[in-house]
Parts: sequence; C-alpha cells; structure tokens
Amino acid sequence: MTTLFIVTEFIFMTIIVVENGLVLIAFVKNKKLRSVLTHYYLIQLALTNLATGAFLSVHIASLWRPAWFEPRVGCAVRYLVMVVPFAMSMQTLLAITFDRFIAVVLPFFYRRNVSRKGIIVLCTIINVGSILLFGVLPVSVSKSRDGRDDYANTSKLS
Repeated sequence: MTTLFIVTEFIFMTIIVVENGLVLIAFVKNKKLRSVLTHYYLIQLALTNLATGAFLSVHIASLWRPAWFEPRVGCAVRYLVMVVPFAMSMQTLLAITFDRFIAVVLPFFYRRNVSRKGIIVLCTIINVGSILLFGVLPVSVSKSRDGRDDYANTSKLS
C-alpha cells in the first residue's frame, strides 16, 4: 500500500510540475498574456502549485525513508514545504475572487485603481504573509510538563 501511495504521489508530482511549468513558459513567451492583469494572479497560482508539486518529493522521501527525517527537523520541514505553498495558493484564490468581484461590481473603480504594480505588490504580500504566518508555527518548540520537547506542537505556543 505504501509503495502504491509513493508511486501515485510521484505521478502527481510530475504532472503538477510539468503543467505549471508550461503555464509559466507560456506567460514568459507570449506577450499577450502579460497584458491582462488577472493573468498575474494565475502566474502566482502556478508558482505556488509548482512549489507544492516540487515539494511533494520531500513528502515522498519522508514516506520512503522515515529515518531521514529526525523528529524535530523533519516535522518542521514537512510542515513548511506542504502548508506554506498551500496557504499561498488559498490566499491567491481569495485575491482572484476579490479582484473579479470588484471588476464586476465596480468596473470604473477597477479600471482607475487596479494596476499591474498593485497586483504584484499584493502577490508579494500574500507570499511574505504566508511565510510569516504559517512558517513561524513549526519553528516554535515548547517544553511539555514532563520536560520533553514537543516538536512542532502548535497548540502550546509559549
């Protein structure tokens, strides 16, 4: 069962990396794609999905050779490489939804106030915010009552 799961994850990883890589290549090669502001959100989404697909290799390695991931570092690394890109992806979808809402409900406001620079700044804020918010949690290590380390225990932040 574990072998089947690892093979399936490897297939997903390959498909995710190739497809999102093709989206990025199309964006770089085709200048018409760069003229539509919403496509910058799609590039942000492709980048976060590419990171998720690439970091599946860490998850596969942790399943294949659990001894390679000692509890303290392994738990934090697996958490960081899976949760942070996922959080970026979800926040990007939220930004796309809000962007489309404003474009439909307030079209004149949208044309006057939304710019390429603003979208790039928002995507940067999403990335930095996700790293700070979701990247800090696994780094926090607290001591349990009996003195043992509770590695990556996010419920007892001290």
